[in-house]
Amino acid sequence: MTDLNSLVIVCRVTQEIGENDFGYISTGTAKLTLHVANNESRKKGDNWEDVTSYFDVVYWGKPAENIKAKIRKGLLLGISGRIKQDRWEKDGQKKSKIYINADSIQILEKVQKAENSGTDNGGFQEDIPWN
Repeated sequence: MTDLNSLVIVCRVTQEIGENDFGYISTGTAKLTLHVANNESRKKGDNWEDVTSYFDVVYWGKPAENIKAKIRKGLLLGISGRIKQDRWEKDGQKKSKIYINADSIQILEKVQKAENSGTDNGGFQEDIPWN
């Protein structure tokens, strides 16, 4: 029997996409890795304190290619996906990494148009003729 592995998180991008964060695997599928943070407030005595958790997010395929140009540090995202764990051995030591494998990423705020990136309307005309 399979267990439920489902995650929805609202978070902010913590750094710009680096040269090792986007590429294509051997099958030609795009792979985008994002670094995000999620803040949670917890009551400690009479005070509230913010606790920040940091996650890596992996996003695949054409959606990863499409969103890559819009990602900026500080951008608010809504992500749905699953928790994944990679395991390997290096120099006789067992290693593992837990990350979010994204099924969907939504930008939750208006994206500023980057220089020389073209239109910010997805390539659609502003005024659609209704002839």
